[in-house]
Amino acid sequence: MKKRGKFYSIFFAVLIIISCISLLTIISGEGSDTSSTRDWLMFGRTLNNTRYYPDSVNMTAFGKSWGYQFNGFESIIYPSSPIVVNDMIYFAGRGGGINTFYAVNITNQSLMWSDNWNNGGDQVTASPSFANGIIYTGTNGKKLYALNATTGTELWHYPFLGMWDNPYASIVSKGIIYFGVLGSSFYALNSTDGTDKWNYAIKSQVSPSIANDIVYVPSSTDNYLYALNATDGTKIWNSSIEGIDLFSSPAVVNNIVYVGSEDYNVYAFNATNGTKIWNYTTGNKVTSSPAVVNNIVYVGSNDNNVYAFNATNGTKLWNYDTGGVVSSSPAVANNLIFIGNQNNYFYALNITDGTEVWSYITGNPVYSSPAIANNTVFLGSSDNVLYAFTAGRGGTYTCSTWGGCDTAMINAKYGDTILLTSSFSCGEGGTCISFYNKNNITIDCANNSLFGVGGILLSNSSNNTIKNCFILGGNTGTGISITGSSRDNLFYNNFLNNFINYDNGTGSKNYFNTTKTSRTNILNGAYTAGNFWATPSVTGFSQTCEDANNDGICDSSYDLDGSNYDYSPLKCYESWVCTSWSTCSSSLQTRYCTDRNACGTTKYEPVESQSCSSYSSDPLGSPSVTEVIPITRGGSSTHITIRNPKIDLTSISINLSKDVNSSLFSVIRLNDSNLTKLPSTGKIYQSFEIISGINNSNIANAIINFKINKTWLSDNNLHLNILGNNTVVMQDNQSLWNITLYRKESGETNYMPLITTFAMQDNQYYYFKALTPGFSTFVVFLSKTECAPNTRRCFNNQVQLCLGNSTWLVTEQCKNSCENAECSKMKMNSIFSYTIILSGISSTIVLVIYFTLLGRRKNKFKNH
Repeated sequence: MKKRGKFYSIFFAVLIIISCISLLTIISGEGSDTSSTRDWLMFGRTLNNTRYYPDSVNMTAFGKSWGYQFNGFESIIYPSSPIVVNDMIYFAGRGGGINTFYAVNITNQSLMWSDNWNNGGDQVTASPSFANGIIYTGTNGKKLYALNATTGTELWHYPFLGMWDNPYASIVSKGIIYFGVLGSSFYALNSTDGTDKWNYAIKSQVSPSIANDIVYVPSSTDNYLYALNATDGTKIWNSSIEGIDLFSSPAVVNNIVYVGSEDYNVYAFNATNGTKIWNYTTGNKVTSSPAVVNNIVYVGSNDNNVYAFNATNGTKLWNYDTGGVVSSSPAVANNLIFIGNQNNYFYALNITDGTEVWSYITGNPVYSSPAIANNTVFLGSSDNVLYAFTAGRGGTYTCSTWGGCDTAMINAKYGDTILLTSSFSCGEGGTCISFYNKNNITIDCANNSLFGVGGILLSNSSNNTIKNCFILGGNTGTGISITGSSRDNLFYNNFLNNFINYDNGTGSKNYFNTTKTSRTNILNGAYTAGNFWATPSVTGFSQTCEDANNDGICDSSYDLDGSNYDYSPLKCYESWVCTSWSTCSSSLQTRYCTDRNACGTTKYEPVESQSCSSYSSDPLGSPSVTEVIPITRGGSSTHITIRNPKIDLTSISINLSKDVNSSLFSVIRLNDSNLTKLPSTGKIYQSFEIISGINNSNIANAIINFKINKTWLSDNNLHLNILGNNTVVMQDNQSLWNITLYRKESGETNYMPLITTFAMQDNQYYYFKALTPGFSTFVVFLSKTECAPNTRRCFNNQVQLCLGNSTWLVTEQCKNSCENAECSKMKMNSIFSYTIILSGISSTIVLVIYFTLLGRRKNKFKNH
């Protein structure tokens, strides 16, 4: 029995030792790093600051789930960003002049605990971090605090003495907490009790990063990026960065360190020796911290853009202009980039091409950086709200009548959208749409009209959005009425023409514009921003404001009531429609034109009369014109003016290489339906044949000047946007349409494009010119391009490259899956995989020892 007891004692002792070794091995890697999608434990999410959430975010009915609002109007989140631990979110704010650190339960949004220091006078100076049940955060009271994450009880604090000794964002690795202090040094402390490990004389105010036991720290005073040994703080290398104040935290991936600088650059350094690999110069300071995912660097700039770069060589892949300074740092999921700007916007951008997928307008600038956990995106804004965004936040109701929309409003709940599918009248004395105790609902009129003495009423309703509405009450109407406790509602891209456009009896704060964005507005202008403010007497703000740069936005703000402003009101954008020209009579044609927007101005009014002449017809019944070319000597040119209202050619200039005799020159309008061999997608504007008595071999070159009617473009939902000399953008702003003159040479079957450039415009036409080597059949064609050349996509588990004109080339067949325009590799959760491997090894060792001891025991029994 004693031998048997000894055997089991040895066996269990060995088992305990191996289990402890396994546990210690796992714990030794713990810190503020995480691989769980339920957590975001520090500013950069991972120790190497990738800011990557290893999952996709479901965008189905994505919207605001809830918001935690502080008391008072001074609440801020900047410069602290939230972190998420299981079902808790930790963040700093300022309510009623009191600086406070909060712990809030995500499930029910209840406050679990809060803390403030120096009676709320000390402000949190950085994003918190979490490790082993402890929250770490610093304040401008010159202390770094360690708090029990469950109760908020202070465990220890580390004091500093210097004037500017404010500790900044921290990270925890292998039982050591690392952080910078602006006024003195960079510190490494024991994360359990706050005792010193080491410090190095670098003044830093950003979160460091760690990779391969090296700490990377940008200095905020001496223009260097430092690499320090994480164990003892010895310097490994430092590399010069031109910016003085560095607010960008470095990210380290694949032995490269990425960081932004106030010298407008994004830098990449070799992580081993500090050698600069590449840099890219943006248009302003880079205070945003880069995120690095799948060999792409994502970062914001104070030049209003979000950028994507090839991580290896720094080639710019795309940029997105947000319209406001981007000091927020991106959070990147498998499908999207989330980032805020200082024009109050929070964006979700497509990770592949940077196109906007979704946006939300907060009440004030967004300085804070988002965190993602459990498929929910969290963001702090300086409008005193901590936001949570998630999928499934609202459905869509459609309505086309007054009663239908009233029913939809009654049934609508938090996060829903009401979409109008038709214009309607609201009855005598009625209000078209009424909000009573409704919050976070969107009304999208889809450019439909509300006719009534009352347009939209909001009573005790907040955080709603009203957009794309024609609110037309005439000489007795009131467009928008605000009553009760209604506040923080957003109105943009609406057309108001009422006796009173805005009536706010409460004095509450609401919002009346978004960031200026390149998107067709309610007046068919090129930009969305604020609203159009008109009156039936044609004296409204938008009808009389100045617009010096002709962008369709008034040069000055519109003060609605002394506390509410439309900072980007729309300028009246004339939109003329005309009847057809009358038949030619006494060499004169007439028509009647009206401005659909009733601006009361005539700056772009089309002509309503023009001279005309009779014309002959070709066999197809199309108009033609014939001119006489005089005798012309080689080396000179001749100019022909086309005067025919049915042909939108204005003139032709011919440069001759040889002498020519007097000859006839004819232009014949063709039947467009008979044309073939043009690009598969696009629109034909006009086609014509030029028949010249001059042999093409005698022509050096010729310039064909033609025009395109603005009314035709408008009728086809197109408007000119000078992306290039000849580029038109479709109204949905998705497809590119290139205006090009095509030529088919005699005897050929295909039309070939000619070099075509934009020349000028007037009230009625856009003018272009094209260079041709001779005369034959021509077509003015708008070719549609579905994809931008050299962009990539995932399709049918393939990586495909756009060659232009909707043509995609397969560049790689993926074995597993295709994500972010790259073939993805099979990945295992790092901690999980390590645990599995370690457990397997441990189990094998235990079994070996067990059977060895068992074998010895049996041998002993045999010997006895």
